[in-house]
Amino acid sequence: MRFLKFTLAILLVLILLFTTVFYNRSSVVTSLVNNYLAQHQSVLTCIDFSFDANDDLMISRLCIDSPYAEVELIDTLIEWRFDPSNLEADKLADAISAIHISTANIRAKGNIKFPEDEEKTTSKLSSLPKLIRQRLHDISLLSTPIDIDVKSFVYQHFSDNIDKENKFYQGSFSATEQQLLLSLSTPKEADVFSVQLIKKEQGFNAKVTTELAALKAFLQLHKAAVPADLSALLAEPKNESWSITGHLKSQLNWHKQSFKMSNQLTY
Repeated sequence: MRFLKFTLAILLVLILLFTTVFYNRSSVVTSLVNNYLAQHQSVLTCIDFSFDANDDLMISRLCIDSPYAEVELIDTLIEWRFDPSNLEADKLADAISAIHISTANIRAKGNIKFPEDEEKTTSKLSSLPKLIRQRLHDISLLSTPIDIDVKSFVYQHFSDNIDKENKFYQGSFSATEQQLLLSLSTPKEADVFSVQLIKKEQGFNAKVTTELAALKAFLQLHKAAVPADLSALLAEPKNESWSITGHLKSQLNWHKQSFKMSNQLTY
């Protein structure tokens, strides 16, 4: 859930940016957007955009520098739901139909650590079923009014060891009102994980696949962002008491407060 909230926060920043771009030129856009980004300790470092014959917004390059990562978007196309020329500025986002991003480059600037979920850390074991149901319900309500399509992205993990080559991952992402797709793999095309979530009436279906060894390696690189118990286990370099391999496929169904899950593990 924390990852999804973080993604939605980034989306809000982009919508603000695109709304501002429609009415202004580059220098004005940079100034206005940076005033907003300043409260998040972030800054817009590059932008190059134009409009095509259909008034669709084409951003050839856009860069955002934040405390967590440097983000570069290459060849972004903004499609309008209808003619936005007569809309007021504060309603322009309603006219956006889809955001298509050809390539996104993300370089982490430090070990990502999300704020602790106070509800989770203070919950007793007896309240865990209720907490899980609430999380599943929250997922079933997730929706985006704008279609988002990131054809490919490259993620470079932060490393404080200059003698150690930083880890690169690649993937794709898309989201519509009814469906979310996310895939991540290593440069050698070993699947880390893929998620397909389809919203249904009063629930959702989800399919999750992962190569367990690749997923373990990915989590080890992000120990600061995972729950403390798991982080402690992953942080033990001499722990040879367990290993994990195999390809896991999970099918999840949440419908009318009923949860079902089936798993298939192959070696």
